[in-house]
Amino acid sequence: MKRIYSILFVIFISTAVNAQHKDKSFYFDTGNKFYSEIHLIPTSNPDSVDAVTFFRASYDLFSFRKTDSDQQILGKYVAYPNMEADFKNADGIIKNSVNTADTIFVTHFDSTNSKTRFIHGYTRSRLKVGKYNPVVRMHDNRNRNMRKQKPDYALDDNFLTECISQPIFVYENPYSAGLYKSYVLQDNAAFSEEGIRILLNTSTLPGSKYNYTIKFVGQKRKYVKWAGDLNLSGSLNITNNQYFDISEQSDENSILFEKKDINTSSYDKYIPGYAELFLSGAETVPGQYLLTVKNEAGKEVLSSEFEVYWENMPVFLQRVQYAVNSMEYILTDDEFDELDSGSDDEMSAKLIKWWEKKDPTPGTAFNEIMTEYFRRVDYSYFNFTTVSAKNGMRTDKAKVYILYGPPDDIETNMDGKNPKEIWSYKELKKEFIFEVISAGDYRLIKALDLGKPAEKVK
Repeated sequence: MKRIYSILFVIFISTAVNAQHKDKSFYFDTGNKFYSEIHLIPTSNPDSVDAVTFFRASYDLFSFRKTDSDQQILGKYVAYPNMEADFKNADGIIKNSVNTADTIFVTHFDSTNSKTRFIHGYTRSRLKVGKYNPVVRMHDNRNRNMRKQKPDYALDDNFLTECISQPIFVYENPYSAGLYKSYVLQDNAAFSEEGIRILLNTSTLPGSKYNYTIKFVGQKRKYVKWAGDLNLSGSLNITNNQYFDISEQSDENSILFEKKDINTSSYDKYIPGYAELFLSGAETVPGQYLLTVKNEAGKEVLSSEFEVYWENMPVFLQRVQYAVNSMEYILTDDEFDELDSGSDDEMSAKLIKWWEKKDPTPGTAFNEIMTEYFRRVDYSYFNFTTVSAKNGMRTDKAKVYILYGPPDDIETNMDGKNPKEIWSYKELKKEFIFEVISAGDYRLIKALDLGKPAEKVK
């Protein structure tokens, strides 16, 4: 028998980080952590555009060294990231080159290897209207060939003619009205509960009308599959004499966009402007989408495929079989057998439906409790695996961690033959006592309920 009964999953996310063990999932390679985007922005001179290049790069890409004595007040370790962008014409000749340099200071050594801390930056270069093939490079003072990226399309937005620019994907900055924060996800949008705002710079005849469609076209990644059915259409509302540009309030922590006025007196026929679209969190699931814009004559002015990407998707949610197997602590035998049957697509549909019943925010596709559960599974696998316990999520520690989250306090007791480790959950009024049975392996020997019942998901 695979499992005897269903153990209820406690919604309790502790903020007591200091009590946790050092997170070994820290060393797991989560893939690309350097993202760059280039967008062409109209200027008051119709014959030129501004190429705005911005990036986001994780700290672990860079070579940190110890700071000199006069820099110690800023941090113990320092790195010097540098981003370069070259703009080549159709003949491969570099017509413009720009770079930006920055400095990162951190206090703790672990931060130098962080895959979740990022530095942001941007630069701007003035280009003559034309077609360009950009190349973006990221390096530091020790590694000149760290990362190199080429967009899969040429830059040719021309605001002298009818134009709808490549989309800029952002979300509203909750701390400042009128500012939009860019995802910086390689011209893609992030999967979250916040919804997605799409910014478009335009060049159109005053009074002209446009229609847009946004369709879900499927998933390319071999992840748990969501049943996306978005097919949205409507009129594109364009406002002339303003445009979207990077805000001067952007810094190393975020790339911000805002509306700005533009002097259009030098423009003859087509006038710069902007439009924006919004996709709610209920409408967007991970996968590929196609945005098209047509004018009133039916001519396609923009066709842009983009991805709604779950950047930090839990590892055990990336394959449906792994996901189902890792739910053994919260499923009955009958539930497990039901979820574990059918094709991958059928299993994915049943898995998503099962978690929808537990979703604290059913108005969005992003399910916070499902995400938290599988993050705990990831942590358990990477941190509780030992020489004898090949799958860390099937250890006693993992069972407690997955069901109750990180403990508020961890106490080591060396009395007796075998050392013991005591996990305390103050708000839940619970303690779990583990005993060492071999090097790195622990067995749960006692679970104490200190009075207050835990809040549970039924």
